[in-house]
Amino acid sequence: MHLCYKCLRKGLPSEAEQDAALLAGGASPEELAEAYRDDCRKKPEQPQRDYIPGAAREGDVILVPRLGVLATSDAAALRFAAAIAEHGATLKDAGTGRTYRVRPEAAQDVADALRLAADMREDERRIVLARARSHVKARPGKAPEMDEAERARAAVYWFDQSLTNAEAVEKIGRPERLIYRALGKRHRPAFGKMTSKRRSPRAT
Repeated sequence: MHLCYKCLRKGLPSEAEQDAALLAGGASPEELAEAYRDDCRKKPEQPQRDYIPGAAREGDVILVPRLGVLATSDAAALRFAAAIAEHGATLKDAGTGRTYRVRPEAAQDVADALRLAADMREDERRIVLARARSHVKARPGKAPEMDEAERARAAVYWFDQSLTNAEAVEKIGRPERLIYRALGKRHRPAFGKMTSKRRSPRAT
């Protein structure tokens, strides 16, 4: 089964062009109609992308019109790759036809390695930000707002429906009210539709 994903953002192909690429890449009209879709022209968050790993099953193909729709930062891309690796899904670039898959027996090791790489890059960014913020006095008792990179990392856990609110907050490591303010509701519907797509049972 194809799980299609598209993203609207400055510099990316138009939605019509992305639809055409997904169909050419093997998606059926029905699968395209159920595509996960983020509009980042006003807000950088990609909550629909972050629902995909929880919906993926082993053997599913996550089809994108091009790899550039997945993330704007290396850390976010690495975390997404780690999450789908754990679920045994394959990533396919419809534009080039290339597929990216991790063997089930190596999935956890690869996921851990990808998360380590993402954490290292985020830690490097935090060091730079900490130096910059050391010269700025924050108001007492108020946690600093989340920047784009931190929001991208937090969204992976915040929109993971397998986690409780408390578990997601613990993994993110920031106050729940601050996360809510940055990312919105955890269970908000996607463009008027259910966020978990209707799926037929896998044949046994």
